[in-house]
Amino acid sequence: MQLSTGSERGQALIEMAFAGPIFLVLLLGSLQLGMVVMHTYNVRQVTRETARWLAIHPDTIDTAVTARAVALRMPVMRPEAFARVTALPACPSLAGGRCPTGRAPGDVVTVELEYDLADALFLPGFEELTLPLYRVSVLVE
Repeated sequence: MQLSTGSERGQALIEMAFAGPIFLVLLLGSLQLGMVVMHTYNVRQVTRETARWLAIHPDTIDTAVTARAVALRMPVMRPEAFARVTALPACPSLAGGRCPTGRAPGDVVTVELEYDLADALFLPGFEELTLPLYRVSVLVE
């Protein structure tokens, strides 16, 4: 067993100084990518569940569809980060308790959801990141 000399300890310190930041960037980048993937899955799940709910409840105004999407969000999602929730065909108001625009049984309804991801990310350079628009279409029951 040899005792290490001062120069070998210095060499290890220099190697760590070079490898440490690279390891840290890879670790933080992996965590950031994991956050993006998790939020992408959550946005897709909320969009699907909102579209299913709209297919069962077609006589619902658009603000109620948005409220339902926010209510279905996963715990890691912030309600104020829902940039846009759109139900197509639109139904801004009811006429006689029914939606007057194309939400009858057998019609196709679409839910589009856009989610602002900027506040959920921690690495610089992602201040304006918004997940792409997700669209799910279903038949009204």
